[in-house]
Amino acid sequence: MRFLTRELDFGLLRREAERRQLEIAIVSADPERRHVASGCGFPAFTSAEDAQESTVWKSRPPEQVEPPPHYWWEDNPVLQ
Repeated sequence: MRFLTRELDFGLLRREAERRQLEIAIVSADPERRHVASGCGFPAFTSAEDAQESTVWKSRPPEQVEPPPHYWWEDNPVLQ
């Protein structure tokens, strides 16, 4: 199983980080994963030491991600 390999994965991570008001950086030896992370607005580093030495994480402001719509058929009916 590969984690954080698609833009969708990073979008979900971004949404959860915004919800919890977290600042997140990606540390990965995989250059492709760092490239995707950077493209999605996450600061990306090759090592935790590089991330810690960086004085400013150069992340762009996150774009607002709207939650999916709530459909009527998802409501929990009140049963009596």
